[in-house]
Amino acid sequence: MNAKTSVPRPIIATFHTKGKNPDLPSRHYSKLDNAIPRATQLMMTKGRPGDVVEFSHAVTGKQIGTVKVKAGGKIDTWFIWDEEQANEHVAAS
Repeated sequence: MNAKTSVPRPIIATFHTKGKNPDLPSRHYSKLDNAIPRATQLMMTKGRPGDVVEFSHAVTGKQIGTVKVKAGGKIDTWFIWDEEQANEHVAAS
């Protein structure tokens, strides 16, 4: 790949901080496989309780998921496929 071509980066990670922490700049990723671990790592190292990173798609604008820092360094996640799997489980019962 030459220097003039770029890889599309449709995954946007938007960081929202609680309190006096300034928001981290939004980051763009080519794949969720890259976005989720990297953004989670940033939240673990720079995040404080209440901080959230939201993943969305650049073209559709739909929310893909969130990662939230909780007290004690715990991480709470929600992704769209969690809801889909829960609905499939209920339908199968």
